[in-house]
Amino acid sequence: MRIQPNIPFSALSETTPLNTIVYKLEGYDPEGRNVTFGLVGSENFQVDAISGDVKLVKDLDREVSWT
Repeated sequence: MRIQPNIPFSALSETTPLNTIVYKLEGYDPEGRNVTFGLVGSENFQVDAISGDVKLVKDLDREVSWT
């Protein structure tokens, strides 16, 4: 399986609306099997396991956390 090795750094505004897709993960399996995606370590973002779409699901607040 091959997945993007580097996710580019992006800055999101605190005013980014909830449910906005902010990134798309991509990957493929050279043997043709389905690839699924997941995200660990953030309560602000959620990834669609099939499409790889990463969306904002909790308001960003820089005074609380930088991640």
